[in-house]
Amino acid sequence: GLATSLPLEGSPFGDRAVIDRRDYEAGESPRAHATPVAVSGGYFKAMGIRLLEGRAFGDGDLSDGRHVAIVSQALASRLMRDGESIIGQSIAFAPDTASDSGATIDWLEVVGVVNEVKPVIATTASEPFVYTPLAQQWRPAAANLVVRGRGDETAIVSSAKRAVAGADTFGEVRAVRSLAQMATDLLYPRRLAGGILAAAGLCGLGLACIGLYGVVAFAAAERLRELGIRATLGATRWH
Repeated sequence: GLATSLPLEGSPFGDRAVIDRRDYEAGESPRAHATPVAVSGGYFKAMGIRLLEGRAFGDGDLSDGRHVAIVSQALASRLMRDGESIIGQSIAFAPDTASDSGATIDWLEVVGVVNEVKPVIATTASEPFVYTPLAQQWRPAAANLVVRGRGDETAIVSSAKRAVAGADTFGEVRAVRSLAQMATDLLYPRRLAGGILAAAGLCGLGLACIGLYGVVAFAAAERLRELGIRATLGATRWH
């Protein structure tokens, strides 16, 4: 599958306001935000994203046809009204600035709903997505090739590189990373901060132990004459 961005990396287009056509015609403000991603037909299967309602992208979703979109479940729940289905509704991305308000709005017909991509960090909420066919982009290009397979990872990577070279002589695989590696990179700042805090805590514990030892040693030295008299009078070590 091909995609302009991946869930763990973030979209270069950022988070944008999504407008429903009925809300727009009624003059209402956008009720949701989502991240736009252009994908090929095999992206959902490669990423393990399930189709919950409607249909997936097909070979007929081309640039000269009706512009369509597939939305994530979180976005669909925010745009639906009174339990109605979002399938068949028209949505679009709101103009970025007031100067673009007069620009032609590219309305997208919702043809499918997919499940959410679970966030790596449990404290963060699921990010809504609007998926559009890669073939309907004015510049059909993608930076990410998603490959799903079984067996040795090296063999899968080699097969993917041969497939890219066979499909396009100018194609080049510049970097290969697994989703597990991407998740590790995403968590690295938190793990680094946790390690620094743990090291600072150990240093504080060591200083506290040294200080406690010094106080006890000083108190024992002050009572050395008293302890000697007690031992002379017959006191045991325990007493």
